[in-house]
Amino acid sequence: MSNLDKYLQLKEKVEIAQQKADKAEGALEQLIERLKKEFCCSSVSVAKKKLTALQKQQTTLERDFEKAIEEFEKEWEVQDE
Repeated sequence: MSNLDKYLQLKEKVEIAQQKADKAEGALEQLIERLKKEFCCSSVSVAKKKLTALQKQQTTLERDFEKAIEEFEKEWEVQDE
């Protein structure tokens, strides 16, 4: 294989890599815009922090709901007897 062939193969690989990088950059830009519009997040790190806070809130609400159900069931079991 000549140096020219090696160069052309390498050039093609670089062009493909550049296309993939451009595509990934475009996808990231779309994601950032969606985060801004739908969730008022200015970056992925802000979105991660917001997600963590929402997950904690969900866990707390689920615990509160379970406690309320238990209290409700206890109250109605006593009254039924």
